[in-house]
Amino acid sequence: MELKIDEKGSLFIKRKDVYKITFCPYITHDGIDQVCGDWCALFGEPVIEKSGQANSLEICNKIFHKLDVLIDERK
Repeated sequence: MELKIDEKGSLFIKRKDVYKITFCPYITHDGIDQVCGDWCALFGEPVIEKSGQANSLEICNKIFHKLDVLIDERK
């Protein structure tokens, strides 16, 4: 699985060779879906292995394990 956190902190999941933005299943504002991102208190920091490769990312009630790629574009 491949994930990307863009420079604004929004989470994308690669599906069918395209990074697609993820939305929070719990929050909408005036009928507009809220993007999943590091603004949320339930958005964890990537766990980095000694090799420097991201191993997992915990968000809400989901943990992405054994990531193939995690691109973190945040400064």
